[in-house]
Amino acid sequence: MVTADIGDVIRITIEADEIDFDNFKPIQERIHRILRAHPRDIVINMERVDFIDSAGIAMLLKVIESVDVEKRSIDFVNFTDNVRNTLTVVNLSRIFKIV
Repeated sequence: MVTADIGDVIRITIEADEIDFDNFKPIQERIHRILRAHPRDIVINMERVDFIDSAGIAMLLKVIESVDVEKRSIDFVNFTDNVRNTLTVVNLSRIFKIV
């Protein structure tokens, strides 16, 4: 995972090509460590993630929830077509601001 500090925003790039049951925990823990260390708005770059399963989606929802509790904003950017389609099929495109 790559992190960039851009003024009032922390940009996180997820480097995994998949977020699934086998790897969501370490990704989630790393994101939460970054969130605790940098109490700012968040942008998560998803350009390298080409597959996400229900565990990965649940992880993203938990990240959104934790940011909302702290009254920060979060944007997910650069969804691949596969991930965008998955979020649309399960009707989550209304929750995820797809940029």
